Amino acid sequence: MSEEYEKISDEVVEQVLRDFDFEKIKRVMDFLNWKWSDGKVPTVTQIFFVARGLLMKVASGECWGTGTGGLYAIRNTEQLSLRFHAEDSMASISEE
Repeated sequence: MSEEYEKISDEVVEQVLRDFDFEKIKRVMDFLNWKWSDGKVPTVTQIFFVARGLLMKVASGECWGTGTGGLYAIRNTEQLSLRFHAEDSMASISEE
């Protein structure tokens, strides 16, 4: 395993979870009527546990980033982050 994929401590995961505003995400999801695969807008508890699972997967060194349901856990050599995305846009920068 390369240096940048070493395991990140559970304490760092817990800090990210403590600093994330799950209530705000719930309000946004309610406003947008953002339903998960069960056909319902998730509860704060459901959002928390999905976020925790994503963070644990990334923190274990299994991958550099993963996401579902608008939540994304991402790591680099200096930090672990949890994000909520309601909109993204991308374009290829290659000239082909």
